[in-house]
Amino acid sequence: MNNNIVDGEIVSNPVGLSPTPTPFVTEPKSMSFPEAIARVIDGAMITKLEWADTSSYGILLDGRLKIVLKGKAFDWILSDGDLNGLDYIIREEPN
Repeated sequence: MNNNIVDGEIVSNPVGLSPTPTPFVTEPKSMSFPEAIARVIDGAMITKLEWADTSSYGILLDGRLKIVLKGKAFDWILSDGDLNGLDYIIREEPN
């Protein structure tokens, strides 16, 4: 009989099949603005969870903080919402 361990207890597998591994999925870790800027200085691209346009992201380009919108980089004029935001995430690649 096949057994599975659930919360430290052995339970039997009623159909006698090997358990299928469940993929481990994590949500991106959100950060504050200072945490995100530290990552940008290290070369990361950041985005905000609240931004409707998922292709927008922030980068450091030529020593200036830029926001990339629809493939074009603009100076990022920070708002209070940007500075107080807690929903920044690292963006792996631009679209």
